[in-house]
Amino acid sequence: MSIASNIAEGRGRVGDAEFHRFLAIARGSCTEVQAQLRLAFRCGNLERERFESMLHLAQRVTWMLTALMRRLAPP
Repeated sequence: MSIASNIAEGRGRVGDAEFHRFLAIARGSCTEVQAQLRLAFRCGNLERERFESMLHLAQRVTWMLTALMRRLAPP
């Protein structure tokens, strides 16, 4: 929820610089999710297949956010 909320809040701000800042915050939240998934797996709360699937999705979101941030960055 934090990732989507930060993207939405940034989009509602004025200008690409503010949007870029909130995308960076969303990317940080996404890496936080990855850390939480790793901890859940190590503690035995996630099966390997489910962990790997969810981690892959979180990594893809991180890559997409990074690509969007690069596109918005000034030349």
